[in-house]
Amino acid sequence: MLKVTIDGVDGHGGDRLPLNSGVSFESAEFERLGVRYIVGENTDLKDYAVVQSIGVSLKIAWSDLLRGPYVSAISVEIDNSGIATIESPAQSGQAILTAFNFEHPLLQRYRDAEEPPEDEEGDWPNPIAEEIFELSRQMSRDDGVPLADYRVSVETALGALPDLNRPLDSDLRDPEVKKSELESRTPRVRGLSALLDEIVVGPLRLARDCINAMTYVGPLREIPSRQYRPQISPDESRWAQGLAAWDLLYTDPSGELLAEVNEWLGGEERLKTGYRLEKISVQGNSNPRALPPAV
Repeated sequence: MLKVTIDGVDGHGGDRLPLNSGVSFESAEFERLGVRYIVGENTDLKDYAVVQSIGVSLKIAWSDLLRGPYVSAISVEIDNSGIATIESPAQSGQAILTAFNFEHPLLQRYRDAEEPPEDEEGDWPNPIAEEIFELSRQMSRDDGVPLADYRVSVETALGALPDLNRPLDSDLRDPEVKKSELESRTPRVRGLSALLDEIVVGPLRLARDCINAMTYVGPLREIPSRQYRPQISPDESRWAQGLAAWDLLYTDPSGELLAEVNEWLGGEERLKTGYRLEKISVQGNSNPRALPPAV
């Protein structure tokens, strides 16, 4: 099992979680999906439902069919609480979105702070459960289906891993489609599809963005040779041996980076190693012993 958790999403997930900003709150596509997640931060409703953290867990299994490992399940968390899980065998076309947490605080029906609570006994648990029950082809029309068995068939690239560069494709169809509409493109279907894509695949995209922004620096660093020359064009692979750091120091025209490094090396509240780096430009001197000492 691999898990990635990202805190401090509030204010930084706008590109990947646009519905959570509240801009689509009054859209016709979400007329039947009045949950707190879509409200986001809304002063009129006196509610604050902005995502603070996300978590993504990947379950890796071995496939004799593929003769290798694959992602058999992906579980998504928002604000330290599970949202849903994509499960799939190694065969393509059999991925299922299930294990919905309809009790999640952000998936509850929104209500104005001044609105008195209503007795919802006998009503659907929440709007998302109702829409999945009516629109998913995976659902039986038996009212006795437990919430834990609610499911939606989704398209994935391999196993449970969806294509993060495309909207999540599902089997949602509208039974109340009009003659001028396609059953897979009605406002109800578009709204639920967009919401499922954002609360399930949105955190995956955020995790990918954060991982892509990281730079791997290996534990074994290469010491630059006396004939060292910096790489002309940036090469991410040089960070693994640490040589890319020397490239940056060498090509730093202002000296600001060198000053920052020396502050870390010798600062009283930093590493306090007693060492510092000096950058010396030497021309026309073939005797290395004549160079001033530098670390």
